[in-house]
Amino acid sequence: GDQCGRTALGDEVQDYERRFSDLVTAVILGTELDQTFARAGVTARQLASHLLAVARGLKCQCGSQPEFMQEFSIALRILFVAVAGSKKPPPPSKAAGKPRGGTGAGS
Repeated sequence: GDQCGRTALGDEVQDYERRFSDLVTAVILGTELDQTFARAGVTARQLASHLLAVARGLKCQCGSQPEFMQEFSIALRILFVAVAGSKKPPPPSKAAGKPRGGTGAGS
């Protein structure tokens, strides 16, 4: 069967989810978030689709709207922390990490 009774609610819910995904995709497109995920091979449409899937799953497990909002805000914070972490400069390569002045090991 379908989880959370989605099919019992019919095409209206699927249409709402599609419109929601379209709106979220439009918000993401061209942003720093979009650029960060594009470097990882994830499109704005895919990101929006997965956010919707997370929201759908949380709706099934949460007992109230306030609990859902709290849990979804945690999911978004996880996402933003991951994005912020991806902005850290990569560790220096071995060539770039050679000691200056030739006094270090291996020079």
